[in-house]
Amino acid sequence: MRVLMIGMDMALAKKLDTVFPKVVEELQKYWDEITIICPRIDGVSHLKFGNVYVHAFGLNYKTPQFCVNLHKNRNFDLIVAQDPMRCGLPAFLVSKKIKKPIIMEVHADYLDNPYWLSEKRINWIWNSIGKGLLVKADGVRVVNMKLEKDVQDFGVCQSRILYIPSVYIDTKLFSPGSEPNTNRVLSVSRLVRQKGLPLLFKSFKHVTETVKDAKLTLIGRGPEENELIGLAKRFGIDNRLEILTSFIQWSELASYYRSSSVYVVASYYEGGPRTAFEAMACGTPVVSTRVGLMPELLKDYYNGFLSSWKPAEIADKIIHILENNGLREKMKKNARTTVLRHCEWTETTRRYAKDYIRFIEEHG
Repeated sequence: MRVLMIGMDMALAKKLDTVFPKVVEELQKYWDEITIICPRIDGVSHLKFGNVYVHAFGLNYKTPQFCVNLHKNRNFDLIVAQDPMRCGLPAFLVSKKIKKPIIMEVHADYLDNPYWLSEKRINWIWNSIGKGLLVKADGVRVVNMKLEKDVQDFGVCQSRILYIPSVYIDTKLFSPGSEPNTNRVLSVSRLVRQKGLPLLFKSFKHVTETVKDAKLTLIGRGPEENELIGLAKRFGIDNRLEILTSFIQWSELASYYRSSSVYVVASYYEGGPRTAFEAMACGTPVVSTRVGLMPELLKDYYNGFLSSWKPAEIADKIIHILENNGLREKMKKNARTTVLRHCEWTETTRRYAKDYIRFIEEHG
């Protein structure tokens, strides 16, 4: 099967050691050829890794014709759009021109999400485009059950929906270790509004009033860094907070997970998030808002706690884990078990690859 994939991830073109290149490396074991179109990058145009072709051509009005020209030599069997908006529009036009089926992927619950719509005015336009294209796609991949319901509400019939979670965890790398547990609360994310970091700070302020030696570590980078530093000072938690913005190797990240007592997700919309499951693979309990895959796999008193977006509730659940060693030990074991059952790297990528092959056999 020859796949044309149009997406926003530039990691392969930049030769970065991130999750997407690792997933593609695994997918090429199952698919005959993969062609990836990503945004333009200065100094990069075309790259080849095994049976994977990467074109940093950009996503614009010229993209459809560029892909049609590639099809003349590569004879694509399937078009994949990694979102139904910026990627979905050119992918849909390619699909119509070459008369090949298209799968549109939805990796987070942003469509019709009031919080996402409020971030930028143009999101209202993308929202309409995305919902309209999903209805016209031959297949729609969703990564959690909430999205499955959402896209049906948009008008996508059940028979065209592929439920395939997109959390791929290397359970050998992310595994329990011997690091001493501390009262560290950890979060790993981009420093952007979506991640609810002011909410996390408010919650942690409540935590410090009860757990005197608690500290918060935030790993990530993004445009909100300076604002968050100011916010921490305003809340009086700056002496309990460390923000790590430099690049961290996978092994070092795993060590941070293992030495933390609880991992927190305060996001307003997500697909997974992957980092929560990396933490769980290392045996770290999670407290999370009801986003992405968390309501399906995070169970109260088993491997963590689900919470509303109320700071006091998030804080209470963090405190409950920090102050109950027996419960925390039980959650650590169950968190690891959850990931092994549902998110193990080779099994989840195999399912992704095989489900698309079956789709082509039925629709190609």
